[in-house]
Amino acid sequence: MHFKLMDGLEIIAPTPEGVKAMDADVTRYAAKSDQGSMVAQLIRQECTDGMSGAKSGFTVSVEILAEANASPSTYEGCGRYLADNRLNDSWTLESINNNPLDSADFMKGLPQLEFNLADKRVTGHTGCNTITGAIEVQGHTIAFKPMIATKMACPGMEFEHDYLRRFTDAVVYSVEDDKLNLNVSPDSTFTYSKTD
Repeated sequence: MHFKLMDGLEIIAPTPEGVKAMDADVTRYAAKSDQGSMVAQLIRQECTDGMSGAKSGFTVSVEILAEANASPSTYEGCGRYLADNRLNDSWTLESINNNPLDSADFMKGLPQLEFNLADKRVTGHTGCNTITGAIEVQGHTIAFKPMIATKMACPGMEFEHDYLRRFTDAVVYSVEDDKLNLNVSPDSTFTYSKTD
């Protein structure tokens, strides 16, 4: 987490895991460093920036305690989760748990996903059917909403059923060297390469 004021106050701390409220769509992040402590609270509530008029999906408050004997200061505004912009591309599934896939096993070739972060959507195909769905990216996690798929019958439909089942929850992702890794379960990683 990185908090910085124009007058020079700056606090950088490792990002903790968010704690969700039980009774509201609120996530709280509390972090400490040598420079001070901060508590950021994200409320899923549309917010309009007072200066630019830009809209965002979250209202944010940040409480800062810069010195041990000082009173905390609270800052409020609009916010959104940041995503790795490299995700915003078209990706071809090349392996599952480091086991390479063969495009000959799929009617349309290897499965593909294309992420559109601005529209919060994913499209692609399973190697058989075309798919589309809504996503929400929060840091290094992608929350997949239920996907819509065409209903064409192809050989090896068991793969498609299992594949789509993996995109029904939050998935941790990483992008490294033109590879996208989706940790779809504790024991399963899908590795994609950038589609040319």
